[in-house]
Amino acid sequence: MVDDRGRSDLGLLQQSLGGRGGEQISGEALLMAFDLLYFDGHDLRQLDLSSRRHLLEGMVTDREGVIRPIGSGQLFGGPAYQRRCVF
Repeated sequence: MVDDRGRSDLGLLQQSLGGRGGEQISGEALLMAFDLLYFDGHDLRQLDLSSRRHLLEGMVTDREGVIRPIGSGQLFGGPAYQRRCVF
């Protein structure tokens, strides 16, 4: 689930599932994918990250669908990462 600003929100996901430990089905849940480690029975971990990302992005063609690729800048260079990695 994402909030009004497009940020993932575990609390919203829990609410959509009926609370903590909920068993409802959420039609609003999203999977934010960063990497592709296995595909069609093949272990892709021996490939470099850029090759795996290329495969992932080729598979996820609907950028507004329930599976969305998330960019490395959103993970490693974004504000959320910076807040968690204060040295």
